[in-house]
Amino acid sequence: MALSIVSEDLTAQAITQVTGLELTDSWSRGDLRTHPRMRHLGPHAFTRWTLCPEGDLPGEFEDKLTRLLQLTEPAAARIRALADTCDVSILVGYQGYTGQMWGLPIESRDVARIAALGAALDVDLYASGPALP
Repeated sequence: MALSIVSEDLTAQAITQVTGLELTDSWSRGDLRTHPRMRHLGPHAFTRWTLCPEGDLPGEFEDKLTRLLQLTEPAAARIRALADTCDVSILVGYQGYTGQMWGLPIESRDVARIAALGAALDVDLYASGPALP
């Protein structure tokens, strides 16, 4: 679960200054792309600023969403201002076993908090494990 801000114009440092939040990962437009097995990937074409407070630790969807929104709520007006020129999203990577993936409960209060950020909700589903008969 992460807040992602993508910009073609701003640097990651500029986004950090606007939001007042400490990022957990970023690259800026023009930074060289890196890959462990490839060398010449060229520069990034856009900036990606990410706040992922719990990293890849497993947990309940609603708990992770609430925690992220608690952290971003004080900066909501500043983040929403960026939404006019940046792509602001709550990113969810949802991993589970086939047949054992539960719903994504979102409280009305959290829907309002997402809207206050001017953010979209992007959920990527990754099912693995045995298929149901």
